[in-house]
Amino acid sequence: MSEYKYYKGISLTQQYDATVIGLINQNNRVIFMKSTLQIENEGQLLFIDVDTFKKYWRRNNYDEWSKYANASEHELRKDYKFELAESGFSQGEKNPVPVAVISLLKHTIQPCIGFTGGITRTIWLIANGYKIIPFEVRNATSDFLLDKGIYTLKEIIERDIRENMYKKLWGSIRRWTNNYIKS
Repeated sequence: MSEYKYYKGISLTQQYDATVIGLINQNNRVIFMKSTLQIENEGQLLFIDVDTFKKYWRRNNYDEWSKYANASEHELRKDYKFELAESGFSQGEKNPVPVAVISLLKHTIQPCIGFTGGITRTIWLIANGYKIIPFEVRNATSDFLLDKGIYTLKEIIERDIRENMYKKLWGSIRRWTNNYIKS
């Protein structure tokens, strides 16, 4: 088992057949989720900014759950299974909650998303201030992947590497500059 810390408050751990994802919100509450996607043709693990996610969710006029895309935190917390999600997320890293599964619906004028599973988990994350949410997406298109606020696992890793390299490089430059000025 190896752990990796990444971009935007996301940490990843590989455990046997699952990727365990740690998320942190603005109150520094850490929760854990897992994805068991194994084969690329099953879908992709994507990290979606909440505002971008809501944009796609609002467009879905075909299911009763899309009303939550515009709901207040108070309304989200009134969902009849909200407390079950709270209980699930409270179990921590030893029992991570499965990542929600969504699909891109293309039969509409504008692409929108629909849930296969995980609505309550998603509204719990939104109500508790998590800004980026992982999803297993079954049929992501290249246009969808290019939208601002949607990150592949590879992009999360690359962004972290770039930011950490910059920080290390900047630290080295500052140390070198300070030593140069002193001499």
